Amino acid sequence: MKIEEVRVLIADREPTTVGLIRRSLRGMGFRSLETTTNGYQTLIALKKNSFDLLLLDWRLPNLDGETITRYLRRIPRYRQPKMIAMIASSDREAVQKGVQLGLQDYLVKPFRGRVLQERIEKVLDIRIL
Repeated sequence: MKIEEVRVLIADREPTTVGLIRRSLRGMGFRSLETTTNGYQTLIALKKNSFDLLLLDWRLPNLDGETITRYLRRIPRYRQPKMIAMIASSDREAVQKGVQLGLQDYLVKPFRGRVLQERIEKVLDIRIL
């Protein structure tokens, strides 16, 4: 899979964070990016489109990361994106819950672009130049 073809959904409650992640991903070569800032928007986007990767703020308003992850586990496997949860450093319990629900990886906020790139490479099994 080519980087330009990977469909990514960025779901974070902070528009500033969404913008930073979006710029970082564009710099890595990703072109198909969609963003949301609350749980309802995220579910609507997931129902309308299929994504290869979901960067999911675990504390989204309206519907949190756990609820969204539970929803995704009910849809056919071929439509399930790889997921990386984004958590606060004090939210270690979220990591345990996420692993139980099948998350592929997580990032502790704030994180650097290089760490984001490493996690994406690992989860998608690709190399980003």
